[in-house]
Amino acid sequence: MYFPHLADGGPASAKWQTAITLLNPSVLSTATASLYFFGDDGTPLSLDFGSGPTNTVTVQIPASGSIILRSTAASSQTLTGAAVSVSTLPLVGTVQFRLIENGVPQSEVSALATSPGVSYLSPANYYTGIALANIYSSPLSLTVGLADSKGIAAGTTTVTVPATGHRSFNVFSLFPSLPSTFTGSVKISAAPNTYFVGWTLSADATGVFSSYPPGTQAWPVSHEDRIRDVYFKDLDAAQYLSNGLGLGLQFDQSTVPLHVLSDKILNAYASSTDNSVNIELALSELISDSPSELAFAVAHEMGHTIQFRLHKNLFVASNTEYDADQWGMIISLIAGYDPYAAAGTLAKLSMATDQAGLVAQVFDNINGDLHGSFNNRIDLVYQNIVAVCSAAGSFCPTYRLNFHPDFPTTTPLVISHKGDAP
Repeated sequence: MYFPHLADGGPASAKWQTAITLLNPSVLSTATASLYFFGDDGTPLSLDFGSGPTNTVTVQIPASGSIILRSTAASSQTLTGAAVSVSTLPLVGTVQFRLIENGVPQSEVSALATSPGVSYLSPANYYTGIALANIYSSPLSLTVGLADSKGIAAGTTTVTVPATGHRSFNVFSLFPSLPSTFTGSVKISAAPNTYFVGWTLSADATGVFSSYPPGTQAWPVSHEDRIRDVYFKDLDAAQYLSNGLGLGLQFDQSTVPLHVLSDKILNAYASSTDNSVNIELALSELISDSPSELAFAVAHEMGHTIQFRLHKNLFVASNTEYDADQWGMIISLIAGYDPYAAAGTLAKLSMATDQAGLVAQVFDNINGDLHGSFNNRIDLVYQNIVAVCSAAGSFCPTYRLNFHPDFPTTTPLVISHKGDAP
């Protein structure tokens, strides 16, 4: 997670205090998170959260738990920068900035932690505040463009953010000739396949300020971040499943490591040498609009690591790919993803194999029908959903009500009516 802005300390007449809240949505496992703070120039930034100045804080958050880190605002100068959190499980993070005037809190504003994007779009006026953070170890140039309420361009400029650094400013300081009555939008963009972290703050001439909704564009996404996000959720679910089935297997970054590859092929595979899950960026790009589809692909490879360590298949003894498909569906379901996404993953990969020159190797060699019919694989996943619902009691009706309320009642993961199949 990336926190796009930090503001801490300052003179007594206008002192800022930063508070970072981390929530662990997992109901299964404790999460360990390390927070790293960077100043405007990209060097480590020391903040005091009650135990002395530090540029790194490591905390543990229990399952369904939370933690708040609140700075002492001890600096006589206002310190600004950004932060990144690296954790063993995906977390929900919020940063809050409190303005204190002569010891009296006056107002507070918050920003959600975010993943990087290639574009950021937000409402804007003459006073809007903008914060930008660079995730790379080299300087980053970003284009900042304004459009008025009729969509007519009102100004464009370039902002350079230092390596791992941060920039924050108001619209009027970036566009000094802009009239104070300006209202419209601001769009911040990077070069293709280049990501950054952004945040905007609503303000007006009276000094009143508030948060805008996050403006990071939903697509395209930062694929390395998305892969790691689903990997950690699947890893947590696989450990829960191993415990429930009495398999005695350990699932963590050392026993089932993740390797993100960039070989420009649509592929994912598990290695029997180190039990690693290996995901090509191209595979994530193929299914970039669906985290659930990516989660199935990652969980499928975790299924292979289970086969390696058990020295057998558990669900489908005669076919390792069919067996791994079942692991993929169950693990990703426990992790909170949609089990129907398995069909989407397999269908997109099947489609890609029919386009000449697009692939050299595909997710477990689905092309060439090496592991059985594509339709058979989807049909087996469907049958397993039916079997899971038959044994899961009230789970499937609850799941259906929340995620698929308009599905026909003859489909798995539904609420039974008048003798319909579960």
